[in-house]
Amino acid sequence: MCELPFPDHASLSSPVTAKMLRQVLRPSPLPLRSLSYTSYRTYSSPPETKVPIALIASLRKQTHVSVSKAREALAHSGLSLPAALEWLQKDLETTGLAKAAKVASRETKHGLIAHAVLGSGGGLKEVGGVRAGVVELGCETDFVAQNRMFAELAVDVAHTAAFMSESEAEASTSSTTSPDGIPAFTKVTPTDILALPIIQHPSSTAQTFPPGTPISSAIHTTIVKVGENISLKRARTIVEPDAPLSPPSNAQTILRLSSYLHGAKHSLPAAPLGALALLRLRSPNLGALIREETFRADLAQLERALAQQIAGMHTLSVRPKPGQESPDEALYNQQLFTFPAIQGLTVQEALKSWSVQKGLIGSEQEEGGLEVLDFLRWAVDGSEEAE
Repeated sequence: MCELPFPDHASLSSPVTAKMLRQVLRPSPLPLRSLSYTSYRTYSSPPETKVPIALIASLRKQTHVSVSKAREALAHSGLSLPAALEWLQKDLETTGLAKAAKVASRETKHGLIAHAVLGSGGGLKEVGGVRAGVVELGCETDFVAQNRMFAELAVDVAHTAAFMSESEAEASTSSTTSPDGIPAFTKVTPTDILALPIIQHPSSTAQTFPPGTPISSAIHTTIVKVGENISLKRARTIVEPDAPLSPPSNAQTILRLSSYLHGAKHSLPAAPLGALALLRLRSPNLGALIREETFRADLAQLERALAQQIAGMHTLSVRPKPGQESPDEALYNQQLFTFPAIQGLTVQEALKSWSVQKGLIGSEQEEGGLEVLDFLRWAVDGSEEAE
């Protein structure tokens, strides 16, 4: 058997030999690292709650939140849908306030004009008198203005404003009627609208708010979802006080409200440009005429044509006013181009001619017939009739 010579003292003191011995005698760290790693993976934290895909889909169908937010809500709510809905509502309130404060300084140059006409007057299609609300809801970009969720919110706000009573509107502003008792388009401060509980329009499907949710909270929730600032820029209401449920047989005066929206979005009463016109019918024969189906159909066509005329032209007043740059800024001076049955006449002449044809008055020199009392013409760019 061959024996290996033991290195002498001189060879051990060699730097090369000493380095080799240190490498051989150094313990391997692998077992300790493996043990430490295994312990960490096994005992550090419990596994995450697994959320079924079907529950996530069901929650998203009701709320339209993101997949990650739906999963988080269900995980925090023990996989209970009602509890997850409550958790989401509280989360949206908290994040909505923070998000709204963060983007509040951004300009809202885009948006929509929204109408809600609860009563057209005269008891023709619905009982009662004239009742409507109109608002402008602003956002930062045209992309959000085209979004159905934003359009529904604008309509919901207008719908809520239309339910304001004349006493509520009077408390918000100076007057709701003109000196001769005609209802006026009443300016309502946005602050008063924002405090009201939202009354959603029947066509709203993109999001649902719990009963009693203030409009301000609904706006904050939508801000979180679309990621832009949203502001209520202006609002008007009109309410006919003490209107009969239906016109009496001896009625000689009836108020009507016509509306038009140019470029309505998602089949909703919201668009970049809109007009509302308050009309009055006066005639000793009105009680009988208003009950004739043919007369009502012809009246509806002319009402829509007048609202289209107001929206399509740069209309600032019903009758000429001092200081107007062009005669066509007055509705009655404009040539009526939206009603094919009457051509080549101004709006004022056309209304008199139509009133004679339908038997409201005997001649164009008589007082009465169909007339325009007031109107609103709003565009998102901020233009409207002179006030």
